[in-house]
Amino acid sequence: MDELGALRPFLGDWQLVRRVRDGGDEARFEGSARLGADGWFVESGTWTSGSMAGLRGERRTHWAPLDAGIAVSFADGRPFHHVVPGTGEIAVRHDCAPDLYLGAYRFELPALWRLDWRVTGPRKDYRMTSTYRRA
Repeated sequence: MDELGALRPFLGDWQLVRRVRDGGDEARFEGSARLGADGWFVESGTWTSGSMAGLRGERRTHWAPLDAGIAVSFADGRPFHHVVPGTGEIAVRHDCAPDLYLGAYRFELPALWRLDWRVTGPRKDYRMTSTYRRA
């Protein structure tokens, strides 16, 4: 049995470009991401434009094989969402009351994948698109 399951195509290093559109503002983040065999997906890089230009950032999530897909959790162990990689656009959802995160994955593996989030709530209304290219 393959213990890594659905994680296998994502293992290793990726180049990351993230664009965030919040109202009339747009920011860009450039860096790298890596999925290790331990399931930790670590993104790091620098904001290259927008109000945070020049600031470095890092984000960690944990990925675990589950039901032919991937259970994605926040670094503190709270569940985030579940995705089954496939073709076309694959929708995911995360309710974080009072906010709602609607995501769409697009896989062009082994070389590329994208994740687009639309976030709405009383004080949130933005779109974030991340593109991952095999390093």
